[in-house]
Amino acid sequence: MHTLAGLPLVPKNDVPILLDLHGLFELTPVAASFSLRDKLVVELLRIIEKVVLMNLNSYGDQIYIIAQSPYIKKYIIKRFGIPEHRVFVVPDGIDLSLVPIFNETRRLKIREKLNLIDRYVMAYAGTPSYYHGFHDLLRAFKYVHQVYEKSHLLLMVPNKKYCNKSIKEI
Repeated sequence: MHTLAGLPLVPKNDVPILLDLHGLFELTPVAASFSLRDKLVVELLRIIEKVVLMNLNSYGDQIYIIAQSPYIKKYIIKRFGIPEHRVFVVPDGIDLSLVPIFNETRRLKIREKLNLIDRYVMAYAGTPSYYHGFHDLLRAFKYVHQVYEKSHLLLMVPNKKYCNKSIKEI
């Protein structure tokens, strides 16, 4: 299951349900540029998220949560009182060699355009937050860059300001 909103609709049975949160609305900043409607939607989703997670046991004991970093796992356990054995860490990421529709020619063109030919690239796409493992990524890249000088970090994020602050900290 990919959303909390649908969990109350799931019939109670003995079939395990994996709830992949992809972050928490509670930890997602609301930009000042959001419309009033968008701000209200985020607040509503935060309420639904809180009610569902704080009452997770009422949906049965076969519901497990997937968190994308150890930090968000600890946060979920502490904040919502969910037993540790019901929260698993599965980091986001892919191995391009396993993607069947991968196009090598296109990849080379993109690397050439970004001046990344013959360089190691560590890429991140998403929200640059502590709870998404962003600081771990920066620390890992710092180590990789010490070992491989030709390594680069490619960030595709909505908030450049947070990235700059985090990079200076690391």
